[in-house]
Amino acid sequence: MVLKKSGMAIVIILLFVFEAKANEYDLFNIIVLDGDTLRATISLGYDTYIKKDVRCLYYDAWEISKHRRTVEVTDEEIIKGKVAQVELEKLIKSADRVYIEPGKPLFDSYGRVLGKLMIKKNNELINVSVFMKENHHVRE
Repeated sequence: MVLKKSGMAIVIILLFVFEAKANEYDLFNIIVLDGDTLRATISLGYDTYIKKDVRCLYYDAWEISKHRRTVEVTDEEIIKGKVAQVELEKLIKSADRVYIEPGKPLFDSYGRVLGKLMIKKNNELINVSVFMKENHHVRE
């Protein structure tokens, strides 16, 4: 069953119901919006999926545009942000499995699902926040 353009209440209920069953949610059809935000289909198990934006927790990647209102974004940062976006895309494309461990709270003020992004690649588990920090793709 695929839920398209579901109301926020339904998404919240489903995530809370399925959260009791698992603490990992596989991601599919992933589009990297920037270095710390994805658009993905999230598997809730039992052949149930939702399409949502996902905000990766535990790091703040460089920005890719000047639209962020809370901080000053320079042209230099935008270049770094686009590099971070490409590196995240490459990492995800090379993965055997991509999943999130849901955060608390489950959603941010923009309605994005919050979670720690994890990658399984060649039997190695990669915490994406650590990867992005080690490769200098985060705001200081």
